[in-house]
Amino acid sequence: KRDFGKPYFDLAIDAWTGVDNVPVLLHEREPTRTHWAAIVTAIDRMARGAGGPRLLPDAVPERARVMGLLHEIAGEEGIGWNARLAMIDAGLTGDGTQGFPPPVAKFLARRYGHASSDLSQVRERVAAQLTVIAEELVARGGRYFGGAHPNALDVYSATFLTPVAALLDDTNCPGVAPPFRAAFAAAHEAFVSLVPAALLEHRTRMFAEHLAWPIAL
Repeated sequence: KRDFGKPYFDLAIDAWTGVDNVPVLLHEREPTRTHWAAIVTAIDRMARGAGGPRLLPDAVPERARVMGLLHEIAGEEGIGWNARLAMIDAGLTGDGTQGFPPPVAKFLARRYGHASSDLSQVRERVAAQLTVIAEELVARGGRYFGGAHPNALDVYSATFLTPVAALLDDTNCPGVAPPFRAAFAAAHEAFVSLVPAALLEHRTRMFAEHLAWPIAL
């Protein structure tokens, strides 16, 4: 059962984790992690201990570079944050066919600072973020941000660009509920023209070779 006063959020998860957000990382007796930086760091540490593929570089300068770019994708005022602002705005100002359903949009508006946001400035910010991220990909050889192998930037770029780069339908995301399909469509309309071709090609490659397809929600 979903409570649309708390979008994206299952009440059973709240009761289990004590956190009103997803994703949530639970590992053994360690603290619950919900922030992207804590989740990435913890998973990279687990991979290091198991001798598996790494998400983050060891060298501090390179690690700082990756974490900084991840913030521009997943952090406050990052691409994902700005996409949600577009979804909120469409839900509050449109005719009800795009954006979050109004109760959800109203709930999220305070969380994401919609009242103080100028959507034209948000669009400029997203354009600048996408340019910097695309330049980083090109500088690393154009295939992966991690060089020869994907790292955390590859995963986050591909997944966070999904609502921006593609219209989510039954062929690529069969589990998305119709109200949220309309929400994602608002982000797509607002930002798809800003996405550099290099990032679109990279996203296609990541889902073809490394990430689950179709996307499960």
